[in-house]
Amino acid sequence: MTVWGSWVKNEWNFRSGINVTQTGVSDDHYTFAVDGYSQSTQSVINYGKSVIQWSESGDPNWHDLGTVYPSGLGYGATAHNISLTDTFTRYYGKTRTAQYRHWFSSPGSSDSAYQAGGYAQVDLTIAARPYAKPRAPKSGRVAYTSDNSITVGWQADYDGTYDAQPWTGVYVWRSTDGGSWAKVATLSWDKTSWADTTTAANHSYAYQVSSYNPSGESAWTACGTVRTTPSAPAGVAVTRASATAFKVGATSGSNWGNSATKVHVRVAVDGGDWKDVSTSIAVGGTVAYSGAANHRYQFACRAWGTNSWGAWAYSATYYTAPSAPTGAAVARASDASQRVTWALGANAAACWQGVYVQRSVDGGAWASLASLSGTPTNHTDGSTEADHRYRYRVASYNSYATSGWVETGDVYTTPRAPSVVTAAATGPAAVEVSASGLSAIAEAFEVSHRAGAAGEWEAATSVSSLPCAMSSVAGENYYRVRALRGSLASAWTESAGVTTVAQPKAPTLTGVSARYATGSTPEVSWVTNHPDGSAQVAAQVEHTAPDGTTKTIDVSGAIASATLPALAKGHHSVRVRTKGAWTEGDGWGEWSASAEFDAYDLPDVSLTSPGDTVDRMPVTVEWEASDETGIASQSVELVDASGSVAFAVTLAGEARSFTITAQDFLPDNGASYAARVEVTAGSSFTSGDESPFTVAWDSPSTPRAALTVTDGLAVRVRVDFAAVEGLPATDYVSLWREYDGETTLLADGMGDGEEAIDYLPPLNADFSYVLVAHSESTAQTRGTAAGRVDSDGMEAFSFGADASRCLMLGLSADVSDSVAHTGETFRFALGEGAANLPTFYPDGGTSATGTRSYDMTRVSQYRELLSAIRDPACAVCWYRDFWGGRHRVMATWQTSYASSSYSLWRATASVTEVAWEEPNHG
Repeated sequence: MTVWGSWVKNEWNFRSGINVTQTGVSDDHYTFAVDGYSQSTQSVINYGKSVIQWSESGDPNWHDLGTVYPSGLGYGATAHNISLTDTFTRYYGKTRTAQYRHWFSSPGSSDSAYQAGGYAQVDLTIAARPYAKPRAPKSGRVAYTSDNSITVGWQADYDGTYDAQPWTGVYVWRSTDGGSWAKVATLSWDKTSWADTTTAANHSYAYQVSSYNPSGESAWTACGTVRTTPSAPAGVAVTRASATAFKVGATSGSNWGNSATKVHVRVAVDGGDWKDVSTSIAVGGTVAYSGAANHRYQFACRAWGTNSWGAWAYSATYYTAPSAPTGAAVARASDASQRVTWALGANAAACWQGVYVQRSVDGGAWASLASLSGTPTNHTDGSTEADHRYRYRVASYNSYATSGWVETGDVYTTPRAPSVVTAAATGPAAVEVSASGLSAIAEAFEVSHRAGAAGEWEAATSVSSLPCAMSSVAGENYYRVRALRGSLASAWTESAGVTTVAQPKAPTLTGVSARYATGSTPEVSWVTNHPDGSAQVAAQVEHTAPDGTTKTIDVSGAIASATLPALAKGHHSVRVRTKGAWTEGDGWGEWSASAEFDAYDLPDVSLTSPGDTVDRMPVTVEWEASDETGIASQSVELVDASGSVAFAVTLAGEARSFTITAQDFLPDNGASYAARVEVTAGSSFTSGDESPFTVAWDSPSTPRAALTVTDGLAVRVRVDFAAVEGLPATDYVSLWREYDGETTLLADGMGDGEEAIDYLPPLNADFSYVLVAHSESTAQTRGTAAGRVDSDGMEAFSFGADASRCLMLGLSADVSDSVAHTGETFRFALGEGAANLPTFYPDGGTSATGTRSYDMTRVSQYRELLSAIRDPACAVCWYRDFWGGRHRVMATWQTSYASSSYSLWRATASVTEVAWEEPNHG
């Protein structure tokens, strides 16, 4: 089909036409036949130019395909100017748009003398060349660079044609730790390697590659698997097969199932160089290792992946049984310190972790003394004491075992001195020396003799045991003993002096007082004084009475006391002598010095007061007392019925009475007591007397009162004790007011003739005052006085803390009151026929209010009211009405006056009653 362009309208009137016919199509191109035509409708064109051009979509330029110059174009004719053949290449995967155009020119054009004609254009679609499914890459490979970099490589397998490739690109696939395959890279078609930098240690990575184009993806080509550096073992597992043999393996590290392929085991002996045990045991397997006694071992393991070893893991240190120390010995440094030494056993530096030191005291059980770390060769025991035998033993140890024990010999400390040495005469010139508290480690003793207290100690005599016989000299002898152990000797212990068959010396009297009571039988005692140490076999006590007579009391045996006969009044003396082993003469020893003492009568004391009954205070206690040695001190006590002392006082010797006031002690009325007096004489002896009594208080006289009503409607009350002879004195009076069932204390502690003011008596009503008289014994008497205050029509408002400020009002009085009770009001739906009124529930609250209005005709009264009501302290006051009522109110005042009522003032008080409070009754 021919496509025509637009007409060129000039003197020739022509147009161009084009016809493009597809003549062939193949896998790689299209073929077209292209023909150009021209047409004229007005005149003959004798010459012209015909051009065929091509382009494609996206190319802004047109390219000449062929040009002819036709000889002529007849009037109204159509000419076939040019005919060409052209091809368009098909691109892989890309559609092209081919464009052809034809134009015919007429003469007279400014361009080469031709006038371009209109274009005729045809657009054609060149279908894309289809891809074939690509071949897979070949020769896949993988190379380990580091744990963080693995290079994957391959060879391309494709043919290039024109400007397109059969591969669009390459995929790289990875499987981590045997997991699913994941695409990790998409590369351009020309790449033949790729570095994976997203890897990490302790994994296995498998790789495959494939090619792809729009028609699909090739088969996968395996490249290989890489295991990165395995993790360190979770531990080194070591078990003992015997005392010197071990089984060693690695505890699998994390992810070893994917990263580890074998295990390397090595050992270090005694801290030396590491040596291989095995370089290739299976993961999870063990290898046997045989050591020897007296060594220490440490094992290490690591795992292999495919290209590198992982980190080492190290076991604890394992010991075999250590060698024993040698040559143990002990040397005495002092009683408090012993030095133990020994030599190191074989390989001690490597296999010993320390040394145990044990001690046995006096052949007893072994006890731990020290645990020494490292490889020491000595230890000082600073905890020893004198008078003991010590033996030591040592052994080396490590965490596996303790060596055999090696013992030292015995070492001794200084034996202790005997605690007591006793020397007793066995004949005129012989003494037996014995001792107690001997040392258990002593192997011998030394005994030394000295004649007299000032003599020299003689050369010691060695004995293997005690007691032993020693010679003596006439008179006093002393001996001393010490214990021996080898070259060690205890301190000396000395005996008391012993006299060989000596006369007893004067004993010492004990327990004799300077004074005794007449008739008493005191006991005397003594301490013997036998220089030869013999026991007492008899004694004589000589007592001289005040009349000069002497009596001897014989005592047999070793008893060292005697009882004197009943003592007569006067001066006495006593002395004593004893017998021992001495038999010369009568055998008696010397008399002791006489002990002097006196016997006295007890002091005489007699209570004369109080009598059987005490009826008033104070209580007076009187007595008589005498003694030939004088009265040194005295005490007075009141004892209650339970025997407890209720009151006590100490007095000088000259006192014969004491008055107990209520301030000292107030006995209970009706109770029973006893008055007790005890006197101490100059002889220091005491006597006492007591007198029981019952308390029955008498009451004081009845008090009276004188009453005076003041201008301020108060009452002055003057007290009169009205004393009556024979009755207890009144100590003080309490004043009370009784009115309307209430009793109010107005004053307490009033003395005789004292006056009290009652500022709030009721008005125009009868009341009374009660006077209570109190004696010192607390007994009371009650008196009364009738009272009445007529107000002459007035009511009273009282101000101040004591209500002493009174304002009287009453002219033209106008009073109103309102009382309301608080609570809750409810309406209930009670059904048909029920009352339609509410129900009220009181809560106990009351509100009382009112107004009081009065006229005043004196300016002084008006001013006094203003002064009071302007004082904030007077906001609450006391109000007494005309009818005897008394109230405490909060008042709001209003005053007024008018010129029409000269000298007349009006006062109105709005009052709210508040809780009652008494004023201060001074």
